[in-house]
Amino acid sequence: MIREHAPADIPDWEHREDLGPLDRALLGPTSPWLEKGQVRVFSLEDGGRLLARVAALINPELQDQAEPTGQLGFFSFSDEAFEQHETGLVSLMERSMSWLSGRGMKRVRAPMNFTTWYSYRARSLDSDYPTFPGETVLDSRYARFFETFMQPVGTYASHLIEDHEKAQAMARKLRIDRAAVAAGLTIEEVTREAVLGNMQMFFDLASQIFPQDFSYGPISFAEYQQLYGPILQHAPDFFGLIAREAGGRPVGLVYGYRHPDAQVKTSILKTVGILREYQGRGLSRSIAWNLTYEYHMRLIRRGYENFIHALMKEDNASRAMSDRFAKKIREYRLYEAALTGPWPGRDRPRVPSTLTFSISRPLTERIALRRWSRRSR
Repeated sequence: MIREHAPADIPDWEHREDLGPLDRALLGPTSPWLEKGQVRVFSLEDGGRLLARVAALINPELQDQAEPTGQLGFFSFSDEAFEQHETGLVSLMERSMSWLSGRGMKRVRAPMNFTTWYSYRARSLDSDYPTFPGETVLDSRYARFFETFMQPVGTYASHLIEDHEKAQAMARKLRIDRAAVAAGLTIEEVTREAVLGNMQMFFDLASQIFPQDFSYGPISFAEYQQLYGPILQHAPDFFGLIAREAGGRPVGLVYGYRHPDAQVKTSILKTVGILREYQGRGLSRSIAWNLTYEYHMRLIRRGYENFIHALMKEDNASRAMSDRFAKKIREYRLYEAALTGPWPGRDRPRVPSTLTFSISRPLTERIALRRWSRRSR
């Protein structure tokens, strides 16, 4: 059975075992998102047992919408659902997409919890390298499920850098190590306590840097505190750098923390970014590359051996920092599909040209045809 709930009438909300505190805050009756968007929660149940959950979301502030684009997020599919209830999962998706279509959405993006500030993406390529803190993405079973009826719209990766000596030599050869000085900037270290004591400054800087990212959507300072406060408090061996102009204005940042389960001392470079006015200056003047170089060098002096460049989008400049001297340990994808109009796979060989991906065609039929098309290639 599929149940549909508005946030205000989900039974026993505060005691739902399938929801953590942050999910309750975002999906519950007091969610700040209800003031600017729409939320509907759908669940697949069997005899009162919850098997799977998904939320259909409409965020009017979401960027990169060529057409009105809804989202599917807050996924929770049980092992039993994956193994024994595929038809039920398909029906769950059908219901949630129908709800979005009925409210004027033309496309759907998944998995995404409102905006890239929160959890999004599913693992599309895995490895036996230990999962690291902050890698809050869905496992590869979701990626395989999405790929039966959606197409990737964003690909991301995490890279492990073990041979950092070659990377350092290349940075010096290209004068990346001098880029900040050449631009009149200073690079200063920031402690965990300094960030927690001045979160407004870091929020303001991030809010200027990251609107350039795909699928960005703004959040309030209160949400930022709720989201990043616990991360900053508990991240092991937090380390950060800020790039400042001569007058003190911050223009770039990088931060990360130790991987607690790596075999050797490894730092996870979680976020790096600079203001738009300092981008596109070439390698020798790249402040983002300089911040990354300084992050590596200062932590190497503290005994770090390896680095992970985490969750970086594959088609932007940050990827280039990892390509030459790193190996990919994980890949992640964000997916999208049309709710009306051409089915995403209609250009595949041997797929009938009249096939459409619309709410009027059962999703089970579309998935079967997509699988048949793949086997036919």
